[in-house]
Amino acid sequence: MSRKEFDKRINSDEIAGQAIRLCAIFEDRLNNVLAEYFALRDRWGDFHEHFLERMSLIQKLDLLQKLDFGSGSKSRDNFMASLKSLRKLRNVMAHNYSIHDQDELSKLYSDQNIRKWVLNYPKSFSDEKRNMEVRTTKLWKFAHATRKS
Repeated sequence: MSRKEFDKRINSDEIAGQAIRLCAIFEDRLNNVLAEYFALRDRWGDFHEHFLERMSLIQKLDLLQKLDFGSGSKSRDNFMASLKSLRKLRNVMAHNYSIHDQDELSKLYSDQNIRKWVLNYPKSFSDEKRNMEVRTTKLWKFAHATRKS
């Protein structure tokens, strides 16, 4: 499919809803991975309230990037790339009723993840959700194992 098809599909309410929803879901999962890494279970609420809720998504991703996930680094890097793309798409969708600016469309189209999600919707979003769930599970397990040792 072409850039012309991308430009037509990008203004879909369904795609906007999926992008906003998936970004919220996986920011929450990121919060849980960070809480598991840094806080004891009985202090999760405090950690969320006093730290995570005050951080932007980019700050949380920067923190995640700095953590050593050993063999889980590939899952972390793939998760981060997907969530950064989702964030970019979410931000544009949440602040524009429709996107017609050619520079903005070019920026979105140049992101390989966004291009794939839009042109292969709806399958692409369900595939990405499943992939991100696997990645966050791996990250959470690593964070849990690291904390216990």
